[in-house]
Amino acid sequence: MLKFSLVENALDSLEHANDDLQTGDYKRVILDLAHAAELLLKERLRIIHPAFVLSNIDKYPSQHAHTVNKKVLHLETEISYCLYVVVPF
Repeated sequence: MLKFSLVENALDSLEHANDDLQTGDYKRVILDLAHAAELLLKERLRIIHPAFVLSNIDKYPSQHAHTVNKKVLHLETEISYCLYVVVPF
C-alpha cells in the first residue's frame, strides 16, 4: 500500500487531471482538480494546527483546552484569508 502526504496526493491528482485532459475526459478533470484543491486546503489547515483536519476536532490531544467555537472562528478567518490570497475579490 502506498502512503502519500497530502501534498503528494494532490500532485498525483493534478497528474491524473492532466492525463484525463489529454484523453478528453473533462468530467474526470474537474473531479481531479477539485480533489487536488481540497487536499491542498487540508494541508494548509494541517500546517496551522493538525486538529483542523480531523473529523472530530475535540478528540485531538492537547495540553491547552480550546472550545470548538474558537477553533471554528479561527478556521473561518484562515479560510477567508486563503480564499482572498488565491482569488482576490
